[in-house]
Amino acid sequence: MLSAGLSHSQINPEKVYLVVNKSAADSHEVAKLYCSLRGVPETNIIEIDIRDVAKISRKEYFEKIENPLVKELVSRGAVKASPLGVQDEAGRDKYAFMSHDIDFIILCKGVPYGVNSTDPNKTQAGAPNSYSVASDASSVDSELAARFVNSKTLKGPLKNPVFGNISGKNLFSPYGIMRVARLDGAEYADVENSLKGAILAEKEGLRGRGYIDKSLREKTGDMWLESAGKIIRDMDFDVSVDEGRPLFGFEHRFDGIAIYFGWYRSIMCNYFIEDGFHFAPGAVGFHIYSFSAVDMRKRTNWTPGFVYLGSGMTVGNVYEPFLGATHRPDIMMQALAAGLSAGEAAYASIPVLSWQNIYVGDPMYSPFKVSLEEQLKRIDAGASDDYSQYVIVRMMNRINGVSGAKDAVEFGRKYLGKFQDYAILWKMFELDENAAAREECARTLFERRIWEVADFYGLAMQLADYFEKDGGDAQSAMEIYDSLLAYPKNDAFERFIVARAESLAKAKSLGLPSNAEIMKKKIAARDAEVRAKKEAEKAAK
Repeated sequence: MLSAGLSHSQINPEKVYLVVNKSAADSHEVAKLYCSLRGVPETNIIEIDIRDVAKISRKEYFEKIENPLVKELVSRGAVKASPLGVQDEAGRDKYAFMSHDIDFIILCKGVPYGVNSTDPNKTQAGAPNSYSVASDASSVDSELAARFVNSKTLKGPLKNPVFGNISGKNLFSPYGIMRVARLDGAEYADVENSLKGAILAEKEGLRGRGYIDKSLREKTGDMWLESAGKIIRDMDFDVSVDEGRPLFGFEHRFDGIAIYFGWYRSIMCNYFIEDGFHFAPGAVGFHIYSFSAVDMRKRTNWTPGFVYLGSGMTVGNVYEPFLGATHRPDIMMQALAAGLSAGEAAYASIPVLSWQNIYVGDPMYSPFKVSLEEQLKRIDAGASDDYSQYVIVRMMNRINGVSGAKDAVEFGRKYLGKFQDYAILWKMFELDENAAAREECARTLFERRIWEVADFYGLAMQLADYFEKDGGDAQSAMEIYDSLLAYPKNDAFERFIVARAESLAKAKSLGLPSNAEIMKKKIAARDAEVRAKKEAEKAAK
């Protein structure tokens, strides 16, 4: 229903300008890559010369970024404004602004992203309690976006006049808003992977599942997430919801992440940092956290971490914006479902400008450009890959809502064995009321050894849980745990699996299998080493 009559992004590549830092490695390469992928003229690349650092003073922002960039845009006719030949008290060149003809400005890797407060007590990363709405700390991106808004202030956030507008009409230019996106990440390869994933998803459709990660921290944020989850379900996506705090745990499935919205954990952990784990190509979403973009070179921080994992678009906060001044996941999802591009959705979902937020990703990316029906036609024509299974699951959800579970299961059954089908089998397992049929699906997944694929570790854990509790097959559950421990995992995951294996062994009077026994000893040795180190440090003091 939501995807009917989509009016997709009308961003004109001729009106997109890329800003590169002469002093930063990879900055030009990112710009040229984007130009080649999206047909933006390379003459639209604008070079600035500033230190390759994360954050700068307000004085340096005006001198090295805003003033020279606006001057260049005016000289090209992209901004229609008359220079007044003077500066305001902050050092900003003054203009008589008339209009602009810019669809997006894209800041490329190496362009600083933070403008520190003029009050040194309000710029310390990691000290959110030192902030107030009177802070003048901001992101380069948001500051630049609000450059010509009449009510612009350097003291605190500015109300976004087009917040919540998902009509697709370009109301930004009349208000003087120059929309700013950023192509950035820990490494050039991360940015490249993100861009190419978005192009692939735009061509073949965004395929996968939705995930809503609540925190129980504050009711408002969880309400936003619930609303976003409803929109995702209304588009027939599978949706998993973690009602706990603070992240999806190792007991949850976490495969095919196409849409993710969550909060409130300081850094990535659990499956997010597991080797081999990644998002679906072109994934959309973000994790609400203050300082989520405080360090765009560190992959464990949420915003660069999402880029590394393959997200086609995400957002973040350079400082502490406060919850009410962050991107709204429900409005972003509503805008994307209505056919707006990712960049357009980012600006429709942010309530403030001239503040501390950034949008990272391809602003032209339209994740729902290809309908579910078109995706299914391609599969039936013989074009398939590992993500095709999620198209079938999505159609099963639609059929289940119209004519019931039996028809949905029969539809899914037609595609078994044609491509990777773990998600289809589990959906059949969930929908079928026949115990024998459910057991057959579970047994097939077991025989396929789904735990050997990193993306399906979580589903393997759920399969083990079924065998342990409902399937009456403790040996199969134990084999899954033991097999998962055959290869190194992150420390927290190893501990979790060993604990599950020990619990099962005790409950069913089983011996602990070899890999679990070996891992238990390794964990004990690690803990002993940590204790010894702490005791040595204590003695040295």
